[in-house]
This record gives sequence, structure tokens and C-alpha cells, in this order.
Amino acid sequence: MKRLLPRLGAKICAVFLFFIMASVCLLSSAGIYFLATTNAYLDGGAGLRDQVMSRLTNTQLDKASEYCKAVAQDLSSAQNYASAFSEKNSNFSFTAVKDDGSVFLSNYTTDEYQYSLSRRFSVLMNSHLVQETQTFASQLARDEYVTTLHSNYEVLNTEYLNTSGEGYSVYVRYIRGDAENVEITGYVRSQLTDADAYYHTMQWVDKLIAWRNALIAISVVTLLGVMACFGFLLCAAGHKEGAEGIHSNWVDVIPFDLYLVIITGLGALCVLPVTETSGTQETVVFGGLAAGGLLCLFLSLCLTFATRCKAGTLWKNTVIYSVLRFLLRLCRRLVRIIGRFFTHMPLYWKTALVFMGLSLLELIAIDSSSGGWWVCLKLLVLGALCFIVYQMRLLQTAGKELAEGNMDCTVDTRYMYGELKAHGKNLNSITDGMQRAIQEKMKSEHLKTELITNVSHDIKTPLTSIINYVDLLKKEPIASDSAREYLDVLDRQSARLKKLIEDLIEASKASTGNLPVSLEDTDLNVLLTQAAGEYESRLAQSRLEMVWELSEQSPHISADGKLLWRVFDNLFNNICKYALEGTRVYLSTMVKDGRAVVAMKNISRCALNISSDELMERFVRGDSSRNTEGSGLGLSIAKSLTELQKGSFSIDIDGDLFKVSVSFPKAT
Repeated sequence: MKRLLPRLGAKICAVFLFFIMASVCLLSSAGIYFLATTNAYLDGGAGLRDQVMSRLTNTQLDKASEYCKAVAQDLSSAQNYASAFSEKNSNFSFTAVKDDGSVFLSNYTTDEYQYSLSRRFSVLMNSHLVQETQTFASQLARDEYVTTLHSNYEVLNTEYLNTSGEGYSVYVRYIRGDAENVEITGYVRSQLTDADAYYHTMQWVDKLIAWRNALIAISVVTLLGVMACFGFLLCAAGHKEGAEGIHSNWVDVIPFDLYLVIITGLGALCVLPVTETSGTQETVVFGGLAAGGLLCLFLSLCLTFATRCKAGTLWKNTVIYSVLRFLLRLCRRLVRIIGRFFTHMPLYWKTALVFMGLSLLELIAIDSSSGGWWVCLKLLVLGALCFIVYQMRLLQTAGKELAEGNMDCTVDTRYMYGELKAHGKNLNSITDGMQRAIQEKMKSEHLKTELITNVSHDIKTPLTSIINYVDLLKKEPIASDSAREYLDVLDRQSARLKKLIEDLIEASKASTGNLPVSLEDTDLNVLLTQAAGEYESRLAQSRLEMVWELSEQSPHISADGKLLWRVFDNLFNNICKYALEGTRVYLSTMVKDGRAVVAMKNISRCALNISSDELMERFVRGDSSRNTEGSGLGLSIAKSLTELQKGSFSIDIDGDLFKVSVSFPKAT
């Protein structure tokens, strides 16, 4: 038996036998229930035959009534009814008799019959078609007329007409005639032929009655077989051929409570078609399919339940367990957060809370008669503790100031004692060490800048020779056009490299303050106008229009004219390279808060997707594709040169608007 548990073939056979025997068991049980409810085990099936005959005959009487109405109204459908009730197509015959005893319609012969049933109904005689249009003063009167018409005649169709100013109209077509009562009696042949539902239905009923006792034995045997197959499948659930232990499949991975919801929903979908069917045959077919679907869902649920129980994942692999586990973790995290909050609480509050808690416990435990002395003692202890915490607070504040870079911070140790005072002195001595570290860092920065300058000089010497020899080669006759193009590339790139090295040397000198600065009284309006004049042709080539907004009071500052000229030169060069063609360049000077300010604004050709601080760093360019010429040092050099002259340099970016502001203290 154990060898069969992991075998796939044994499982498939068990599933097949389970469904076969379960289907037989359900069918036989349904038959037993049906026979028992109709007392077939007591009267030998006579009552069941009578019920079936009655139901079939009622159905045929309905069709016979429609046949009579079709004949009375001379409808074309009467021929179809006559064909259906012919002797070769039906085991049913009928006779329709009027109240005066005359036979209205009949297909009954002298054949013997085994069952008969009668019914009375009304037939419309001497009918004729009526078409009329009626107009009413109110909609209610019109609706009452239509209702009355439906109750008295067979209305074919109605059409409501809204006539403005003439009330409410209706167009009606109906059949009008004299109604007569007819009693119809149906007869079922004694010897049934295979012509209609009587023959086939009664054959199944007779077989069911004949097998009524055998069905009990079949139900018991198949039930035992279903139980055996079901038990084997439960034992085999989770076992896999060629592997030890319990193995879960993709169904077993689904959370069990979620799987229950899915199974319930699928079961409802299986039952839903059965509840919506009206015919007997449809009910039987959909009922069988629903039973099979429910059986599959039940078996799948039981097998995954067994596998989960064996693997120990029945409870853990549920949505409820995951939610509860999450809530438990959340509670633990809240406890930890509260603990951390208490840990990071100011020390004096923490000390006060702990002390008050301990004191409260002691107050509860002591005798109430000595509570006053106890309170006085605790107040003294509380004062001592608060004084200690105050000293620790001073140390904490000093440490925070030092961490934020305030090297001038010192701890007042006059009112400290013991270890707290020693710790305060240690904090005060940190300042000396930090200053030494800063000096070492500044020295390292100077050495790095000098290294860049020296290397740049060393590169500049051979580069000058290259430029000179390229210039000499350009003067020589060269027959090859390709060689001349190569020479032009060397000329252009060597000039660009020379400009980069010069900018690098100038940036190094400006950042280290190695440039001599000679401050003189300088007219900002004049110097800015002269610089703009130098770039007037380049701005015109780029179709850039200059818009001036100069201060009426020409501001004077103390600055080095050469260095300030270099600042303006870099800024105008930057405008020519990166400004959008066909736009305006705004140049303005003003005096604000005792400072003379020069502002340059233009629209950038490329999208400025970097910050102003990043744009002023070395080797950073506004053109991220690097298609234009430039080293990325112009703005950095301009900023350093401005600061050497005790001025300030700032950049503002608003979308594609690029604004540079250079300000200096106004000369007195």
C-alpha cells in the first residue's frame, strides 16, 4: 500500500474510479429518493406512473387547447398542430366538446386507452380583425381603455400616439368574436409506440421501478468504493514519486482561506445555471454538470487540506495568519518605537520620570504616617539629580555645537565636579585638534592647486611648439586635400587645448588667491558698456539683441579693472555660446542695500536641468551633450575673480532663463 501512495498512475486510477463510483452512487441515491418520495416501494410504482402520466397529459392538453384556438381563428399554425397530433406522431388523442354537446374538434378513435384527463377552456368563435384609433382626454383614460380591451379580446398590437392639442391617442389591432366554453378530454393509448415523449419517458419510469431494489445495493457498494478511493487519495496527497517527504503543488501555495473563498465562488457558479433553468431536461443536464463540478471542487479542497496538514502549513499559509502576524509585528515595532522615544528623551526628563515612578512605588509601600518626612527626603534627592542632569545638559549642548563645526564653543566647567568636569575639559581641548586638522586640509588643497598649475605650465611648453609647427606647416604647399583637413583639425584642437590650459591655470590662481589685486575706483556702467562693445559683432551673428537698463546714478566700486574685465569677458563669452538665437539679452546695473549690482539675463539654448550650484563647479557645462566649445571653467573663474575683489557672484535659473548677478560694495 505504501508503495502505491507516491505513484502517479495509482492516483489517476483512484481519481477516475472515485468519479465513476461517485456518479453512480449519486444517480442511484437520487433514484432511491425519487422512488421513496412517490411511494414506489409501497405501491409498486403505480403512484409514480400516475404522476408522470398526469404531467405529460397536462402538457399535451395545453397543446390541444392551442390547436382548438388556431382552428377557431383559422390560423396557419393549425396545420402544424394537426400534424403533431397525427396517429403516427403521437400516443395522445383528444375530443373537444362545446356546451351544447356538439363536437368542436377531435382526433379520437376507438383505440383502447390507459389514461384520460379533462379540462375546460374558452375559445373565441366567429372572430374578425378590428383596427381602430381612439383619442382620450387624459392618459389615465387611455390606459384604462387598453386594459379593458386586453381583458375582452385578443389584442394583436397597440401603438400610442401623442397628439398635441387633441389629447392622448392609441392605435389598436385586435381580434373580436364570440367566446364559447369548450371541454377537452385527452386519452393515452394502452399500447404505446415510440412516437413521442410518452413512450420514452414511461420506458425509463418502468426501468426505474423494476430496478428499485437493486438501486439500494448499487448505492451501498459504490459508496464503499467512493470511501476507499477517497481514503487512498487523502493518504497519497503530498507524496511525490522518487522523492521523500511531503511536496506541495501550486494549489497548496494559495492561502487556504483564500482558496476556500475561490472554491465557494466556483461552487456558486456551478449551481447558478441549475436555478435559472425552466425545462426538465435542461434541469437534469445542468444538474448533472453542477454535481460533477461540485464533486471536483470538493475533492480538490480535501486533497489540499490533507497536504497542508501533513506539511504543517494549514494555519501558517492563510491570509488571516499573515494579517495577525503583521499586526503582531506592528505592535512589537510600536513597543520598540516607544522604547526608542524614551531612550532619546532628554536626560533630565527621563531621570525625573524614572525617579517619580520609583517614588510612587515607594509611597504606596510605606506607612502613611511617615509620608511627610519621606517626601522631604525625596525632594532633596530630586534636586541633586536635577543638578547633575543640568551639568550633563551643558556637556550635550557643547558636543552638539562642536559636531556642527563651531570651533569657538567652550564648556563652562566652573560649576562642574568630578568626571563631568574632566569630560568638559576634554571637549574644550577638541577645538585645538580640529583646527590643526583644518590647517592640514588647507595645506593639502594648496599643494593640489600648485600641482595643477605646475603641470599645466609643463604641458603648455610643448603645446606651444606644436602650435608653432602647425602654423609653419600651414604655410607650406600641400597638394593633398585630406592632409590639409587633418592640419586644420590639429590647428583647431591645439588652440582649444591651449585655451583650456590657460583657463585651468587662471582658475587655480584665482581659487588660491595668487593673483595680484589692485583695487581702484571703477565706473560699472562704463566698464560694462565697453565689454559689451567688444562682443557686439558676435552677439549680432547669433541674432541676440541687447536690452540695457543702466542705473541713472552711475555706480562706482572699488575693484581691479583688469580682473573685473575678465569677469565680464567670461560672462559675455558664455552668453555667445549658450544663449538661444533670436532672443534678447538683458544688461542692467542698480544700487541695492548699499551694493552695486550688475545683472545679465538670457534664454538658454539647451534645457538647464542642473542646479545653479552645480553649474558654477569646475568643468561643468550647461550643454550636457558637450557639442559646443568651452572648458566648463568660465563661471568658476568669474566667481573666484569676483570674490578676490571682495564681491559676490550668484546664478539664478528659472526654467530656461539664466541670470547672473555680480555685486560689490558701493564706493563711498
